[in-house]
Amino acid sequence: MKFSNHKSFAKGAAASACLLLATLLPVVGSQTVASASPTDTPSTSAPMPGVISVEYTTQNPFSPTSTPAAPAVVNPAGCKLYASVVHERTAPLTVGNKPYTQCNYAVTSIQQSVQMWKNGALGPDAVDPPFNRGNTGQASYTQTNVEVFCTNTLPTYWFATVDGTMVEGGTTYYAYVQTPTTAALNCGT
Repeated sequence: MKFSNHKSFAKGAAASACLLLATLLPVVGSQTVASASPTDTPSTSAPMPGVISVEYTTQNPFSPTSTPAAPAVVNPAGCKLYASVVHERTAPLTVGNKPYTQCNYAVTSIQQSVQMWKNGALGPDAVDPPFNRGNTGQASYTQTNVEVFCTNTLPTYWFATVDGTMVEGGTTYYAYVQTPTTAALNCGT
């Protein structure tokens, strides 16, 4: 069988694989999306626009012992995980994103793990190991170490998954979000 337009087929297959991945990966809490620049920085008075936000709850989406039927308890500190879309960074030939957690008051700890993904010919490919960082005793955390170095300038579609863990009052709360897939960025690996 010969495809007359193999590039369109590969792009369609990659988009289908990303859609499949998005439906298979669980999302905890309610998700909202607005529009803004990916380089905006968070404010302590209002949530940053242009990002997906998810509340931290007691339900761990990755735990085999987590009971989906049990109601998830929302954290008392009002913490939310925000994940901006993947964007070209100011450093030459790099892409990244700046997920952050915002709480109403200081909590015991905030940890975030970001996995960068690109759409490959056969579907999504994880790029580099996850980027892990966090802090303690603060009401917010912005992760700035998410940086993938490009090896070429081929147009590539990117997205990121962010796994957040927050501890308050001896209880661990979780949040997970997948960013939307970007338009093609001139950064291949």
